[in-house]
Amino acid sequence: MKNLIFFTILIFTLFSCSSDSSEDSSNGTIKWRFKANGVQYEWSGNYPYSATSGQCSYLGQPNSVPTIMLSTPVISSGNREIMLTFTFQTESTGTYTLDDCSQGNSANLIMGGATGTQYATCFGLGEITLNVSQMASSTSGITKGTFSGTMYSVNQQMQPIQITDGSFEAIRIQ
Repeated sequence: MKNLIFFTILIFTLFSCSSDSSEDSSNGTIKWRFKANGVQYEWSGNYPYSATSGQCSYLGQPNSVPTIMLSTPVISSGNREIMLTFTFQTESTGTYTLDDCSQGNSANLIMGGATGTQYATCFGLGEITLNVSQMASSTSGITKGTFSGTMYSVNQQMQPIQITDGSFEAIRIQ
């Protein structure tokens, strides 16, 4: 489980601090929101990001499995209150059932920074339904969609967390 936490934090660190000449050059508001056990979380901002801002990013093939990364701004020592990632198999619109820990079929949520609680769709328990309604082009643009379902804590006795009313408008950064 520590490897899963480390991998999630590593992805956010690498991509929130990286710069790539192929990044989309457009500016605009991007956003995400969801409820976790009835509590609303949301963020909106502009691209390009600073190293400490929140983010709502889409990474696509061929550089990685399709990945959506949502996070709040850095609160202290590189930690973010919320970090949520989804990986799915194909770079196309559609509905995906994420119910595993493997690349291309996973959902991971960290609440409370590096020492907070991590939730995932591992162990055959959790399931997130991800509906991608708009897909960015192969080089730029916005990916939009919705999500909901249940994940379980991996570091606190398998406690469930219910995710509802999730939506995102993520900019393609790679």
